[in-house]
Amino acid sequence: MAASVERLEREARGEGVLVPLGDAEILVPPVTEWRSSAIRAIATGDSLLWAQKTLGPDDLELWREHDPNVNEVKSFFADWQRVSRESLGESSASSSSSRRTARR
Repeated sequence: MAASVERLEREARGEGVLVPLGDAEILVPPVTEWRSSAIRAIATGDSLLWAQKTLGPDDLELWREHDPNVNEVKSFFADWQRVSRESLGESSASSSSSRRTARR
């Protein structure tokens, strides 16, 4: 998996994390930069729309060239969660809002 020097430098500056996809590495921006439409795309299983809304032009082209199947997409996001230490699950705000409160 060859990553360009530019991608490695961007990762070092905190502009994202490199995630393997086939024989390439995709630079995924921090989740705080993802558009809400990209997050909805992931929730509905539209990984191409997520890629279009989230990735830079070179990484989007790599995504399109690879055209990952469902298992590859699952593996990609599992790797992303591992290297970014982020989660695609519910946010802490939504999990705390669903806690039961004591009734009076």
